[in-house]
Amino acid sequence: VHDLRPSRAREAQLLRFERRFQRLFEQAPVGIVLVDGEGRLEEGNKAFRSMAKMRVVAPKVQRIKEE
Repeated sequence: VHDLRPSRAREAQLLRFERRFQRLFEQAPVGIVLVDGEGRLEEGNKAFRSMAKMRVVAPKVQRIKEE
Protein backbone atom coordinates (compact mmCIF):
# COMPACT_ATOMS: atom_id res chain seq x y z
CA VAL A 1 0.00 0.00 0.00
CA HIS A 2 1.35 3.40 -1.00
CA ASP A 3 0.01 6.63 0.52
CA LEU A 4 -0.72 9.06 -2.33
CA ARG A 5 -1.72 11.98 -0.11
CA PRO A 6 1.69 13.74 -0.18
CA SER A 7 1.84 13.44 -3.97
CA ARG A 8 -1.70 14.74 -4.37
CA ALA A 9 -0.99 17.62 -1.99
CA ARG A 10 2.06 18.62 -4.10
CA GLU A 11 -0.01 18.42 -7.28
CA ALA A 12 -2.72 20.61 -5.73
CA GLN A 13 -0.12 23.13 -4.58
CA LEU A 14 1.47 23.21 -8.04
CA LEU A 15 -1.94 23.82 -9.61
CA ARG A 16 -2.54 26.74 -7.21
CA PHE A 17 0.86 28.25 -8.13
CA GLU A 18 0.15 27.82 -11.86
CA ARG A 19 -3.22 29.54 -11.53
CA ARG A 20 -1.67 32.37 -9.50
CA PHE A 21 1.05 32.89 -12.13
CA GLN A 22 -1.50 32.83 -14.94
CA ARG A 23 -3.59 35.54 -13.20
CA LEU A 24 -0.49 37.65 -12.61
CA PHE A 25 0.59 37.22 -16.23
CA GLU A 26 -2.82 38.08 -17.68
CA GLN A 27 -3.68 40.97 -15.35
CA ALA A 28 -0.29 42.68 -14.99
CA PRO A 29 -0.33 46.36 -15.94
CA VAL A 30 3.15 45.96 -17.46
CA GLY A 31 4.18 43.96 -20.49
CA ILE A 32 5.42 40.43 -19.82
CA VAL A 33 6.68 37.96 -22.41
CA LEU A 34 7.69 34.34 -22.15
CA VAL A 35 10.59 33.28 -24.36
CA ASP A 36 12.11 29.92 -25.16
CA GLY A 37 15.76 28.98 -24.79
CA GLU A 38 16.53 30.42 -28.21
CA GLY A 39 15.05 33.83 -27.38
CA ARG A 40 11.90 33.34 -29.45
CA LEU A 41 8.66 34.77 -28.12
CA GLU A 42 6.26 32.13 -26.94
CA GLU A 43 3.58 34.27 -25.34
CA GLY A 44 2.94 37.88 -24.44
CA ASN A 45 0.36 39.28 -22.07
CA LYS A 46 -2.27 41.88 -23.03
CA ALA A 47 -0.14 44.82 -21.83
CA PHE A 48 2.81 43.65 -23.95
CA ARG A 49 0.66 43.12 -27.02
CA SER A 50 -0.77 46.60 -26.57
CA MET A 51 2.71 48.15 -26.24
CA ALA A 52 3.95 46.21 -29.27
CA LYS A 53 0.74 46.89 -31.23
CA MET A 54 0.16 43.16 -31.68
CA ARG A 55 -2.99 41.10 -31.53
CA VAL A 56 -1.20 37.87 -30.62
CA VAL A 57 2.38 36.75 -30.34
CA ALA A 58 2.97 34.05 -32.91
CA PRO A 59 4.75 31.17 -31.21
CA LYS A 60 8.35 30.43 -32.13
CA VAL A 61 8.49 33.06 -34.86
CA GLN A 62 9.83 36.27 -33.38
CA ARG A 63 13.23 36.49 -31.75
CA ILE A 64 14.39 39.00 -29.19
CA LYS A 65 17.67 40.50 -30.34
CA GLU A 66 20.55 40.98 -27.95
CA GLU A 67 22.18 44.39 -28.07
